[in-house]
Amino acid sequence: MRILIYESNTKIRESMMAILIMAGYDVVALREKKHILRTLGKRPFSIAVIDIEEDDGEMNNIIEAIYTDDRYKGINIIAHIDETSKEIMDVIENINKELGTTVVMATHDKEIVNRMKKRVVVVSNGLIEGDYLKGSYKVNESN
Repeated sequence: MRILIYESNTKIRESMMAILIMAGYDVVALREKKHILRTLGKRPFSIAVIDIEEDDGEMNNIIEAIYTDDRYKGINIIAHIDETSKEIMDVIENINKELGTTVVMATHDKEIVNRMKKRVVVVSNGLIEGDYLKGSYKVNESN
């Protein structure tokens, strides 16, 4: 399986690469986001791990292209979002609604969870503690 990584933070990028290579994956890492679509179009990839920074219109366009352009069909995106912006969440929500694409997001940002009102699976210490169809962010006060 081939995985593309775009991560602006060198330390994080190198750590992800080392872990994935050790696990036996073919990894291509990029330093510049302008090369993402060209690289995805040249070789088959199963997964793209993409770093998204707050209010990044160029990255919003890249993500939208990956989901809507047939050249990138079958590529799953794992987004690493430093500061989640409303704009990025709107793009992801539109992709979900318009294309019927499932979006899996791991977050601790209760505002996003509460605004989306989607299925929420609560995981603590590797175990599922709750599963709510139209959930909201709930915190165990003892933590």
